[in-house]
This record gives sequence, C-alpha cells and structure tokens, in this order.
Amino acid sequence: MCAYVHVPGSKVHAPGLPANVIPILPEKTNFKYSVPDQKGYNVSRSQLPLLTAYAYMVNKIQGQSLQHAIIDLKSTHGTQALYVMISRAVSLQNLAVTCWFPSTNVNRCLSQAYRNEFDRLQNLDEDTRVDSCMILACILCPKGLKNLRW
Repeated sequence: MCAYVHVPGSKVHAPGLPANVIPILPEKTNFKYSVPDQKGYNVSRSQLPLLTAYAYMVNKIQGQSLQHAIIDLKSTHGTQALYVMISRAVSLQNLAVTCWFPSTNVNRCLSQAYRNEFDRLQNLDEDTRVDSCMILACILCPKGLKNLRW
C-alpha cells in the first residue's frame, strides 16, 4: 500500500518515480489491547499518514484565522497577498512555508497600479472632506448659500 502525490514545482525526484511525484508510505503501529480480567491482544495496523485539509485562495481566506497553516509564498503576486497568507495563522509556531521563495516576494515595492489607486483614493478622500465641509457650512449658515459657488 502506497500513495503517490504529484506536486508541480516541488523539485522532488524520488528514485524510480517521475519528477515532482512524492510517495506517501504507510506507517505501522503496534499496540496491546486488553480488557480487564481477559486475555490481551497484540494489534498491528498500517495506514497512510493522510489528513483532511482545505486549500484556500488568498482572496477567500482574508479576514479568517487558522489554527494551522501551510503556505506557498513562491506563488504570491504582490506584498498584500504575502501579508494575507502569513497573517492567517494564529501563531508562527503553527505556520509552515512549503518551499524556498525569492526574497523579491517580500522586498518589493507596490506596483504602479496600486500606487495609482492609493493616489486616486487619497484625492477622493480630500474631495469628500471639502464637499462635506461645504455641506456642513450650508446647514449651519443657510444665509450664506447665495455666496457659495459649486
């Protein structure tokens, strides 16, 4: 009994297997089972060490907390995704990074598109504050409406 898992890009090459295929071998456990006042039994079992798990995309996991997380930082596009992936685990002890990743994934500037969007949002914020002040001035001093220019 054995399971084979194909992990693209893992750079694993086990002898006799295709590249990026990882064998999962069974684990054998022996224990003694006994009932009081009866004969005991030696039990042996083999099973594959598999656990049920979930895979999330960065946009679906944002805002959630995970007790344990295994993340692939090599696949990140932008520092925001990197932050979201790392910050989902409740502690660093419960966080595992699957493979080496280039430092440029961490030490990169925001893309021009993000910087343009931040500038747009900052301008929108300033315009909204000015408009709010004008509306508030009209409410507090309605007689001054004829002198205002929109």
